[in-house]
Amino acid sequence: MVTSGEKFREYGFIASFYFIAVGVLYLWGYWSRFEINILEYISLTDIAKVTLIPIISSFLVFASGVILGELLAGEALPHGGGANTPTGIFLNKHKSLLLQLYLAITFAVYYFGSIQKWYILPMIISLPITTILRNQGFLKDLIPHDGTNRITLLLFCVLPFYAYGHGILSAEKIITGISYKYIEVESNKLDDVHSDKADRKEHRTLKFIGFMNNYVFLMPVENKTIIVAKFDSLEPITLKTYSKPN
Repeated sequence: MVTSGEKFREYGFIASFYFIAVGVLYLWGYWSRFEINILEYISLTDIAKVTLIPIISSFLVFASGVILGELLAGEALPHGGGANTPTGIFLNKHKSLLLQLYLAITFAVYYFGSIQKWYILPMIISLPITTILRNQGFLKDLIPHDGTNRITLLLFCVLPFYAYGHGILSAEKIITGISYKYIEVESNKLDDVHSDKADRKEHRTLKFIGFMNNYVFLMPVENKTIIVAKFDSLEPITLKTYSKPN
């Protein structure tokens, strides 16, 4: 017989890998937009440090909306409720076809949608996964209350996709010049920069992409190159913020 302590340890083990995966997905989504293999500059212990605030600060707003929606809909749409109504009978009868249609729409949005698709894709992808896990009773022994279990599973499923999409969208704002942080620096101060020297002489205003360990990643406003400099090659810098007027 599995004790509650063993269950907690099992879920704790799963959770540790889960949150590492969430952090990696965020980094993958963000840095891949700049064609940078961030794994060359980061260790496993750095993942939580550099991803915790960017993900949580935005996901809390998203999660609040999800929780509010679930609370409002929970009483009206209880789990399994309405199965004997005409609508419920129709959905159960054609659930296989409807699932195929849902998956087809999801793939169409993923492959043909613009970059803005990542505002809705995490939820679209997560809904069927959440339903499957609920039907399997996942976390039911740990969170028996139906409403709380439903909300927890939905957030559990959506977070990895949300983290990946949030990384992509955050990078896109920098690339397209919608909003970004930047520094103004003299090129001769960048002694350890891996980029074309002529290009360095041309640019003084550099977009700030991020930093990892002892490296800072910068990009000219024209998005021509990526500059990788060591912190000790830079004088103290002042980050300024730019937001494109509406």
